[in-house]
Amino acid sequence: MILSLAQAKIEKMKETGADNLHIVSDFDRTLSTDKVDGVRQPTSFGHLSDEKYLGEYYTSESKRLFDIYHPIEIDLNISLEEKTKHMDIWWRLILDLLIETGLTKQIIEDILQAQPIHLRGDSKQFFHILENNNIPLLILSAGLGDIFTTHLKQKELITNNVHIISNLFDFDTGGKATKVKYPPIHTTNKNESGIMNSPYSANVEARDNVIVIGDMIEDLRMVEGLQHNTVLSIGFLNDPDSESRAKYHTAFDIVFEDEGALTPVNEIIQDIISK
Repeated sequence: MILSLAQAKIEKMKETGADNLHIVSDFDRTLSTDKVDGVRQPTSFGHLSDEKYLGEYYTSESKRLFDIYHPIEIDLNISLEEKTKHMDIWWRLILDLLIETGLTKQIIEDILQAQPIHLRGDSKQFFHILENNNIPLLILSAGLGDIFTTHLKQKELITNNVHIISNLFDFDTGGKATKVKYPPIHTTNKNESGIMNSPYSANVEARDNVIVIGDMIEDLRMVEGLQHNTVLSIGFLNDPDSESRAKYHTAFDIVFEDEGALTPVNEIIQDIISK
């Protein structure tokens, strides 16, 4: 059910339609599904947890870091400033660990062949609607960008309107990761300021209506960095309980629970751009 405030934003966006709209979305557990047949799916980082890829040391050390920092990441009662300090440490440690233990392009391809990423239902339609109407999509992800970008390329979903800011590596001629392309992107520092002064930014700056889509309250910060006229926020609440439900419905304009497809998101976009 779309509440009156959200509907008012949709009606305002309809006045200028597709030409004034862009989308900013998280990837893990937002465009990708949280569970398949009740089984929680790995994030883009989680795909590397099997020690056959990077060895026992990576598996044990990454789990140790996860056990320390993930509870902090999902704690709704920790301040953003304090949480950001911990996330900075965690991401730098895990990205360095991936290089140290020998991440390669071949490993990424092997992972995706053995355990493909599952996108939410109607994801292809989501990408096609945006492409066909020339609506920019910015995927802002704190995940391992080389894994989900490879998957999206395999599905032919990376089109000219799609831009990605994530944790990406430089690889040598042998396909081995040598360094991180950009400063670490994590759950509390990802926002649109990362596209400033890029060719993409000029296109987006001319579109001051934005739909922001995420599965964590911190994802609302993704649209910080650029000026917007109307911001419509859509949240996916993957593990609802009374506390999180109340906080999500306060934070987001629209909330979808559990393993929802992107169907209602597509319907909202179609409503906005319909003449």
